[in-house]
Amino acid sequence: MKASLMSLEDLEKKARPIVNSLLEHSSIDALRIISVVMDLVLEQSTDSDSELNQPVLGVGPNLVPPAHMVNSIDQDPEIRDFIHSYTKPITQKDLRLLLIKKFGKKRAPSRAGLNRYLIRTVIPN
Repeated sequence: MKASLMSLEDLEKKARPIVNSLLEHSSIDALRIISVVMDLVLEQSTDSDSELNQPVLGVGPNLVPPAHMVNSIDQDPEIRDFIHSYTKPITQKDLRLLLIKKFGKKRAPSRAGLNRYLIRTVIPN
């Protein structure tokens, strides 16, 4: 039997006490705690595999972001591959200039988009 999903309002009511308990930690530790909690919930879940394999909207390494939150670099494999193939030390500004030169200003990621992407994918935790 498929479990019914809670409404967004009910989810927020349940989440508020959890968030309040996490506020005593640094942001990074709070997010790490949430990640561990997600893993533990999945390990102990009695839901069927088909229910667990459904995408969950949100953010984080194990979640599918909503379509409007997907970085333009993630949507353009050629740009993504170019960024990851460039192994020489380079500033973000110079990397963006290379991207503009190779792909054009319209297709190249914005300065902020490139920064967010590099923070998320290149800089180790």
